Amino acid sequence: MKGLGLSLILLLIGQVFAMEEKTICGQDDRTPSFNQKIGRVRKAGASSGCTVTLIGKSCVISAGHCKSTFQIAEFNTPPSRRGQIQSSAAKDIYRVDKRSIVLVDRGQGNDYAVFRLKKNSQTGFYPGEVQGNYEVGFYLPQKGEMVRITGYGADRSDPTRNFAQQ
Repeated sequence: MKGLGLSLILLLIGQVFAMEEKTICGQDDRTPSFNQKIGRVRKAGASSGCTVTLIGKSCVISAGHCKSTFQIAEFNTPPSRRGQIQSSAAKDIYRVDKRSIVLVDRGQGNDYAVFRLKKNSQTGFYPGEVQGNYEVGFYLPQKGEMVRITGYGADRSDPTRNFAQQ
């Protein structure tokens, strides 16, 4: 890993807002998205999960407080059905390499995890070889610069969006 960069900053910015208020600031303007480089990590069969962002062919970042969910990562996730998470196709599911997990816990808004995903059991490919990945950058966004945060949060306003990518 070369560094944490922009991807981590965007993840942490989102986590600060989520942890402090556990709500959307102002109007909820989230819309469904289908970014292949961003997935959901969870325990198999769990009804919620956390966001992971690909930063290499097998390397991802997530929020450190999500460590209990680090079992499988799903990409190209379908919308929820009646508020319940739907699993990705088997070709888009990757197991977490638990030996690779590095956690940083420096308190609220400054916790993250970096870890690797194993090759898909059906395709034999790492997720980044199929989904692509973000390049790690070394700059901070400027004040007023537009940032986009994509994730898998709870959404009670639309059952198809609950823990689906937005």
